[in-house]
Amino acid sequence: MYGPEQVNVVQRPSPIFLEGTTPIRITEEVALQLGLKDGQTVRAVIENRGDLLRLVLNQREFDLKGNNRLKAGDKLEFKVSFGLNGVMLRPVNAQGTAITGANANSSSGIPTALLALLHRPKEAKVLLDLFKPNNLKEMSVPIGAREWIQKLDKMKNSMERLSAGDVRKSVQNSGLFGESSLLKGAPNSSDLKQILRGLLLNLPDNSKIFKAVEQAITEVEGRQIDSLNSQSSRELSLQFVIPFNDAHAVDVEIMKENHTEGSEQAHWVVNLHTESPELGDIWLKSKLLGNDNLEMTMWAPRSEVVESATLMKTELEYELNKFSLNLDSFSILNAKRPIETKNLNNLGEVIDIST
Repeated sequence: MYGPEQVNVVQRPSPIFLEGTTPIRITEEVALQLGLKDGQTVRAVIENRGDLLRLVLNQREFDLKGNNRLKAGDKLEFKVSFGLNGVMLRPVNAQGTAITGANANSSSGIPTALLALLHRPKEAKVLLDLFKPNNLKEMSVPIGAREWIQKLDKMKNSMERLSAGDVRKSVQNSGLFGESSLLKGAPNSSDLKQILRGLLLNLPDNSKIFKAVEQAITEVEGRQIDSLNSQSSRELSLQFVIPFNDAHAVDVEIMKENHTEGSEQAHWVVNLHTESPELGDIWLKSKLLGNDNLEMTMWAPRSEVVESATLMKTELEYELNKFSLNLDSFSILNAKRPIETKNLNNLGEVIDIST
């Protein structure tokens, strides 16, 4: 592989050869194996492999689509671009600029990908929909995508036998820490975002499934940004999905709020959200006060669900007492939960993601 310092050693290919050359999408794991960095310019060569022309970069072969003017021996340069849906190798023209895709907002200097994450809908149900019972098994996908579907299916837990270890594993595999694991040289093969990206690479670009998986990756990326933003105010926020094979998936957010005036301790908050045809939407907010007191609020638009929850309050108190927890209050509201806006007072709070 040629590094940036060698870009000008060999004459650049004629722009006519690059017209129609499709950018190549690879996973972050492959990019790290090749030693690629965001913004780097690399050179690859076209070689014959039987009846096919293949693009060879650092002894690794890639499909070359969308250009029938290239021949064996041609050298092409690509700009490496890390983005929402993996890493793109974009062909570079004679002026040394990538042919496709502006990646920055000209007025603010903020990457458009980051802006999209910041302004995404806060009530997205993409991941909950993805893990609906039997949804993965009923997907009609190419053969190459089936192993990735199986990996997603293996992430599911049993609601009936859910343990603390299962919850911890769901956090570890949530996609929030995928890049961190890769940089440490210990990639997590069960990481949700990496699995989704592997699946995306094996789906037709214009398919309905492709768009759903793309949106799921965007949602995971957005949750990573939210987590980093909370660190800037010395708080903690982890949002992830626990998928089940015997129930509908549950969206979980664990927060540690900063000290408030008149409070000696920071409060832990756990938000849950699930949706099913039987019960509709249900939201539950639990706040731990001190070490053993709980305040809980539940929202449910269906009145019959509210009635059932009210009848089960005494049993809930009994179960909590087993863990030395006291239920200080339990409010049950016959309504949808109001959307809470994240505190993004200025974009400077979220731009410094190098930490």
